[in-house]
Amino acid sequence: MVTDRLVKYLRKEEFRLSDIDKNSLLSKNVLTDYDYETISFNFKVIGYKSISNFLANQISPSETKNYKGNLAKFIPIVLPRQLEQVYTDIKFGDKIVFLDKNKHKIEGDFARFSTNNNLCLPKEIRNALDINKLGFYKIIITTKDKTIKIEYKKDE
Repeated sequence: MVTDRLVKYLRKEEFRLSDIDKNSLLSKNVLTDYDYETISFNFKVIGYKSISNFLANQISPSETKNYKGNLAKFIPIVLPRQLEQVYTDIKFGDKIVFLDKNKHKIEGDFARFSTNNNLCLPKEIRNALDINKLGFYKIIITTKDKTIKIEYKKDE
């Protein structure tokens, strides 16, 4: 079987896979660190251009209809599906708090969980977090208040 040969090859340590390669091969993201205060994952950060198109095409009309806030000021965040274990009680419109490198809070609104396990951020959030290019990032979640910090993940 091909996978058996691949495993034997990798066990010989002739070739080491980077975290990004592991994510691609396994079609899931790797839990990199865990302690009582933080959880770290590697996720691919992607974006979208139009918030209005996103809301119209990706969110059900019943969710937008039941939303109590102002949709014109809605900043949708799509969390990776794997974070459902961390954000157990989150619902459409709940605030998600990111910390920039100076520990300033940047808020977005939960839209849904991603079907392909990516973190989808609008351009204004990416700019505020100084995310200049899309790709893999280390996502660090503080377990107490569920704030998110993002660090660029260099391929190893």
